[in-house]
Amino acid sequence: MTPVVDLVLLTAVIINLQAGGTASFFHGLAALYLGVSVAYGHKMVRWADGHFAYRFAHGPAPVKRYGPVYTRESWKDAARTGVAVAITAGILWLLIAIVADPRRTGALQGIFPILGIWFVLDLIWAISYTLWPKQQLSATKVFEEKQSGAKREGRTALADLIGYSRAGDTVVVSSMDRLARSVVDLNQIVGELVAKGVVVEFVHERVSFQPGDADPFAEFQLNIMASFAQLERAITRERQAEGIRAAKARGVYRGRARKLTAEQLAQASELIEIGVPKAQVARQLGIDRSTLYRSLARNP
Repeated sequence: MTPVVDLVLLTAVIINLQAGGTASFFHGLAALYLGVSVAYGHKMVRWADGHFAYRFAHGPAPVKRYGPVYTRESWKDAARTGVAVAITAGILWLLIAIVADPRRTGALQGIFPILGIWFVLDLIWAISYTLWPKQQLSATKVFEEKQSGAKREGRTALADLIGYSRAGDTVVVSSMDRLARSVVDLNQIVGELVAKGVVVEFVHERVSFQPGDADPFAEFQLNIMASFAQLERAITRERQAEGIRAAKARGVYRGRARKLTAEQLAQASELIEIGVPKAQVARQLGIDRSTLYRSLARNP
């Protein structure tokens, strides 16, 4: 479909100029569009499809490139830009030849310096990432919350995060519902961090909040996204409850993994000490291996 649109656009431009029209910046812009469409069309479609699937169809997150992979992609983009520049320049020269009047092609002539600047900038970009490869950011400190529940009280990891953060830091959170379970708490926590000069980024929602950002739309966006996250969590809980009810009706629901008594824990330790595999010990006690591992970790 895209080649047809490109051909129609080129034909319309040529007909307009042959009819005596004066070449304008928009004619040059049409030539530039045609060059970019041919050189970058496939990549742009893949990019748009990937991001649409991620945002609206629960598709995988777009893969970010770093190091040599990003460098190679930069050189590929430079090559694509070279192709786009060559095609655009060819179309411009064709249009100039059709008009055959320098007084009516000044706008087209003005596009050539722009093409040169674009190509040189892409070359500089590729060269810079060849000399200084783009490195993947790594967290200097990771805070993982063990406390579950909707209330903020007792969340020691969150308190440690806020206390540790300093102006200029960036806090990266996997999703809004990992930082807070209610719109009020999310606003409060983000507000505290931003007030300290900390940037807060949410990976799943693909938004960030900057210090000094008093944009009312940003606050509105935060509230809307937090509301959706809260709704999604409520739906998940309801589905979980429905699954439990269905399992109970079938007689296959076992409930939460039961904890070991002190006597069972001592027995498990003795069996493990004499060389009995932990999986076998868990089966003998009628518990999951994860329950056994947690009990042993809490009682070394």
